[in-house]
Amino acid sequence: MSKLSPETFSMFGAFNLKDPKGLKHFKEAFDAFCEHLKLEGYLHSWRLWERTPHEGYDNGFPEITILLEMCFHDQKASLDCWDYVEAGSKPMKTLHIAMRCKIKESIFALYREVG
Repeated sequence: MSKLSPETFSMFGAFNLKDPKGLKHFKEAFDAFCEHLKLEGYLHSWRLWERTPHEGYDNGFPEITILLEMCFHDQKASLDCWDYVEAGSKPMKTLHIAMRCKIKESIFALYREVG
């Protein structure tokens, strides 16, 4: 087993909303989900981004409109959070479904900050 480092780890998600006008409702569900994970000790912060179309910047980028970032305290917190969400116990399962049911065409990945 590799040694876990105290570096910064974030999970990024990229997706579209099922209802393109539903960003407000998604943000409410995302904030509730992340606030719970913060109270459980996994996250310290999170961000939600909406794409701003620009001919120059959009060169070759997939047609994804929403990005999110969930910032973990460290690698152990990121791994433990995954296990917690996957366990599907209440209230996590309800919070996760409330958020996930609003998205489509999603990709998610864990990243380590370089530097």
